Amino acid sequence: TTLGAEGIPVVDGRDILIADEPEAFANAILRLLEDKPLAARLAGNCHRLVSEKFSVPRLVRDAKSILAFLERP
Repeated sequence: TTLGAEGIPVVDGRDILIADEPEAFANAILRLLEDKPLAARLAGNCHRLVSEKFSVPRLVRDAKSILAFLERP
């Protein structure tokens, strides 16, 4: 849903499928089940996004940057 994706840097149709109404949500699920290339592309894009933005090493780098900034006079 739009609300569920809020604050996450995803694009509808590139990284995930966004659907807010029950029928549209069900249709998105059916689309993924029926369109294997689409499902594979979305899975790959989403995996790449999570690895780049939310992996433990990335979060550690971000935390170190924040701490270094806060330690400056």
